[in-house]
Amino acid sequence: MNVVLRHLKNVVLSGFARAGIARLGVSLHARDALVLAYHGILREAKGEPFGYHHTAAEFESHLDWLGVHCQPVGLTDFARWKRGEWQPAKPPVLITFDDGYRNNATVAAPLLRRKGFPALFFINSGYVEAGRVLWPEEVFIRILAWTGPSLVDPNGAEHAVPQARDARERLGFAMVEVCKNCSDDRRREFMAYLARETPHCDPMLDREVQEILSWNEVCALANDGFDLGSHTVSHPILSQLSPEALTVELRESRTALEERTGRPCVSLAYPVGRLHDVTEAVLSATAGAGYEYAFIVSDRWCERGTDPLRIDRISTPGHSNHATFALHVSGSRRWFPR
Repeated sequence: MNVVLRHLKNVVLSGFARAGIARLGVSLHARDALVLAYHGILREAKGEPFGYHHTAAEFESHLDWLGVHCQPVGLTDFARWKRGEWQPAKPPVLITFDDGYRNNATVAAPLLRRKGFPALFFINSGYVEAGRVLWPEEVFIRILAWTGPSLVDPNGAEHAVPQARDARERLGFAMVEVCKNCSDDRRREFMAYLARETPHCDPMLDREVQEILSWNEVCALANDGFDLGSHTVSHPILSQLSPEALTVELRESRTALEERTGRPCVSLAYPVGRLHDVTEAVLSATAGAGYEYAFIVSDRWCERGTDPLRIDRISTPGHSNHATFALHVSGSRRWFPR
């Protein structure tokens, strides 16, 4: 039944796209900017927990659509637009990538160059050449490998661990969400507990998806003309940190990027990107660390008067058909009931 419903949904959305609904959505944002948040670009589609990534073919189709409807810009031109110094004939679009996956350099960057698109890559400096996977992936994968009948979450609640793959995946995603909403100390303790109980598990399930850029590759992106920004040191939820840890995450990541590349780092993508995690303390620390622009994920277009430390981005839906992409990023998807 789910397959049938998914097919019907795609048929309906494709009909809306052919009817020009996406073009209408873009036209209503003629004075705004579109900022898109991507993660990994892969040669082929992958299963969970990697369903939020895109294939090279999907990404290429996105770029083709964006090239027709928008004006591709890098951070410099986006800043000019933001200050009111420039307004292109078509709405500006800024492509961004979070997390610093190696496939950003090996798969995404060649496509961007071929299509004439700038891009802004946000790097977790503490993961570069550390040989580790990002912590949300590790939480999910260790729960898939769990052998006991139950586990205790960061808040002390006990959960039965199902045997069925789909039910266990749901538990894995639920535990990642719990980690996003608890203190950073509890998250770290929970991850240590998971590691102790699953010593047989290698969280690096798929190198194409999970490997992080090396410093040489980070520098090569900068030398190719792409923009670089910080995604903190270790990808924590910033609102859950102590003032001292918050300062370290923001300042050390920026310093590492500047020292390695020889270029100023003026932009930040908040890990996870939820607006409610960008508290006044986080905003103050972000400004104090020297960032001029910082990005959230709100699934809204960016208006010129938006706070430069709370710039709206739209997260592109993973492994979706072209019509779903067009309706989602144009802003017109919100017109239709879920």
